[in-house]
Amino acid sequence: MLSGGTQRLSAHRLDLTWNTAMALPHKARRQAAEAGVTNGVIAGLKHLTDHLDAAPGLIDYHRRQAPTSWTLPQDDWKLLSASLPTRSTRRFGTAVHRHTATVLIWMEVTQGHHRRAPVVQQARAERPGTRSPLQVALSETAYQRRTNRAWDLRPIAVHLDTYAHELAAEVDERVRGNSSARQSGV
Repeated sequence: MLSGGTQRLSAHRLDLTWNTAMALPHKARRQAAEAGVTNGVIAGLKHLTDHLDAAPGLIDYHRRQAPTSWTLPQDDWKLLSASLPTRSTRRFGTAVHRHTATVLIWMEVTQGHHRRAPVVQQARAERPGTRSPLQVALSETAYQRRTNRAWDLRPIAVHLDTYAHELAAEVDERVRGNSSARQSGV
């Protein structure tokens, strides 16, 4: 908005509802005025926008979220899951684990929320009104990660993070027009 965009356009780019977008500036102005720092906040925001406009190599997270049908390729999943210990007590099958890994990678690449991942939205559409095994697995994984408990994909967490960082770099290279990035389906 500082560079001339509308509040509605900014809300759309930030993926905010219109009501939230309308309320945020009012609340921020009120809090800045109460603290007596309105001019400082405006100057700081202007400085930030100038800095971001001049910065090289910014990441376009909107473009990273553009692929709407990406899932972790089966061959890559086989390589990543090869180091998972075999256990007979797993609650979910390999397909759910692969989709969970897909969501974890998608979240790292896009810096987005797991509910917006394409495989989660597809699972919701297939089972309206009920939670799919993927959604249950993601809820449990999120809780287990937050509380630092053992979770099914923990043994390969570093590999998933590495895969996500490499995939993000490939997407960024493709966005910049470098055709040497390997095809990964994103």
